[in-house]
Amino acid sequence: MRTPWTSAVPIVAVFAWASCALAVAHARADESAARELLRMKELIQTGDIWIVPEETQLRRRMESLPGARREYFAARRSMRQLRETLTALRSQSQQTRAAIDQGERQRLRNGLGALAVQTIEKRLEQLRRQASEQAGKLERLDAADETSELAKAALRLHKARLELMNQLLWCRRLHAAIGTRYEALRNDPQVMQAIDRLGGEARLGPIEPLDIVGRRLARFEEEVLTGAVPLIQRGTQYSFAARLGDVAATFSYSGPDGESVVTPSLLKSAGIGVPDGAEQVTVHIDERRIPAQRITLDSVRVGTHELRDVPALAVGPEGEDLGARLGGSAFEHYRVELDGPGLLLRLSTRLAP
Repeated sequence: MRTPWTSAVPIVAVFAWASCALAVAHARADESAARELLRMKELIQTGDIWIVPEETQLRRRMESLPGARREYFAARRSMRQLRETLTALRSQSQQTRAAIDQGERQRLRNGLGALAVQTIEKRLEQLRRQASEQAGKLERLDAADETSELAKAALRLHKARLELMNQLLWCRRLHAAIGTRYEALRNDPQVMQAIDRLGGEARLGPIEPLDIVGRRLARFEEEVLTGAVPLIQRGTQYSFAARLGDVAATFSYSGPDGESVVTPSLLKSAGIGVPDGAEQVTVHIDERRIPAQRITLDSVRVGTHELRDVPALAVGPEGEDLGARLGGSAFEHYRVELDGPGLLLRLSTRLAP
C-alpha cells in the first residue's frame, strides 16, 4: 500500500516540469513577440545586433570606396607624369630652338672656312629634325586638342574624381540618415523594451560606431577635395568638378564677367527647388535668348573652398544643353588662377582692401 507522500512525489515533479515548460514557452513567446516588433520597426538582425537597413547599404558603399580611390589615384598619377613629361619637353624644345639660333648666328660670321660652315650646317640639320620631333610630341600632348594624351588623361582624372566625390556624398547622406534613425529608435520605449526582452548580448546597432565611420569618410574627402582642382579643356572653355547640394557635377568657368548657370536636371539631382516668386528674366548666353529665374545658391564647394550665397540663373529646359557654369560673381571673395598648361584651377582668398 502506497503512503500519501510517496504518491505525491511524481505529481510534484509533473507540476514542476509543467511549470518550467510553461515558463520556457512564455519566454519564447515573449522573445518571438520582441523580434516581430523589431522587424515591424524595419530592423534587421545581424548576429546579436539589430540594425537599420541603411547601415547595410552604407557598408556596401564603403566597400566600393577603395576601388574608386585607386582609380582616382591612378588617374592623378598618370596626369602628374604627363605634366612632368610636358614640362621636360618644353624645356628641351626651348634649348633646341636656342641652339638653332646660335648655330644660325655662327654660320653668318665672316671668315669661316668651308669646312666650318659645312659642320655648322650639318649640326643645324640635326637640331631642326630634333625640333620637329619635339614639336610633334608637344602637339600630341597639347591639352587644347581633345584627342591629345593630356586631354584624355585629364578627362579620366575628372571622371574618377567626380565618381569618388559622388560616392562620398552618397555615404555622407546615408551616414546622416543612420544617425537620425538610431537616435529616434533609442528614444522609442517599445524598441528598447523589445531589445531588453531578448536578453543575452542583444543590442541596437550600429555595428561600427558612427563617429569612427565619419572619420574614415573624412580621410577620403581630404584626398579628393584638394586645393588645386583638376581641369578639363574643350576648346577655350575650362571645366571642373564641384559640389552643389547632394551631388557633384561638372561646372564650366564662364569668366570674370560671365553668369553662373544651373540647369533643371542639376537642380533636381541636387535636391534644390526654385523659390516661388523668383525673378523671371530673359538672358543672352552664347548668342541665344534663354528664359531663366534669378536664384541664390546657398553653397557650392570647389575643392577645399566653399562659395557662399552664389547668385545664379536657373535656366528652363531650353537651356539644359548650356550645362552648369560658375562666373565671376561666384568667386567674389577669391582670386581665380587658371593654369592652362597644367590643367589646374587654384583659388586664393582676396585680401581686404
